[in-house]
Amino acid sequence: MDPVTYHAHHLLRSEDMAYWRGTALDNGGPVLELGCGTGRVLLRLLKDSLKADGLDNDPDMLQFINRSIPPKLLSQVNVFEADMRDFRLPKHYSLIIIPCNTLSTFDQADRSRIFRSAQQHLTSDGLFIFSIPNPLILAQLPPQGEPELEDDFSHPATGNQVEVYSSWKMDGNTIAFNWQYQHRYPDHVVEESHSTTHYLDPPQDYVRDLKTAGLNPVAAYGDFHKARFTPESSYFIVEARNAAG
Repeated sequence: MDPVTYHAHHLLRSEDMAYWRGTALDNGGPVLELGCGTGRVLLRLLKDSLKADGLDNDPDMLQFINRSIPPKLLSQVNVFEADMRDFRLPKHYSLIIIPCNTLSTFDQADRSRIFRSAQQHLTSDGLFIFSIPNPLILAQLPPQGEPELEDDFSHPATGNQVEVYSSWKMDGNTIAFNWQYQHRYPDHVVEESHSTTHYLDPPQDYVRDLKTAGLNPVAAYGDFHKARFTPESSYFIVEARNAAG
């Protein structure tokens, strides 16, 4: 979808930003964000004077990031177009993150490849963190959710109102979310859509795959205030250390 619309919508989601900023500042960097998209998190870390790189496989999203980086911050960042399941970069990182519910859009085999690639790019005592919606909670949703108004915002390029309707459909071990964007011009409406499919593998599968990849889980949180993870938590956030250290 249009990166400008995507970015404007995702900027409305900020409940996790203090967690990512605080963790990155405590760690000191360099930081690598996998699946950086249009840079909602990455651009904020750069403003905190951190050395932070981004990786994504969508060239349109990466072009948006490159246009958004202030010239004075260009020395702090590299943006790579690559597949997070199998990437080779010329440096190691003390912190690698996958925010924004991205990891659960991969099945178990691909998830394991991501973990292995991340482990190979961590420093000896480096930290790897991901956040996903709690799959135990998602699995309890009804089989289908009809479209409902989720958000509305002014489009930064046109100034016109954009209404966002969300819906979902369960299919076995996956749940597909769809967002319909209605751009309301004075005399007509333009629609575009975006969808993601999330796997409902239980938390213990993620822990097992981390350990197999040489990543030692050290904390599991249920929200971005670091509350202990429980089956009723909204999120599943895991911090893992490189076991090679």
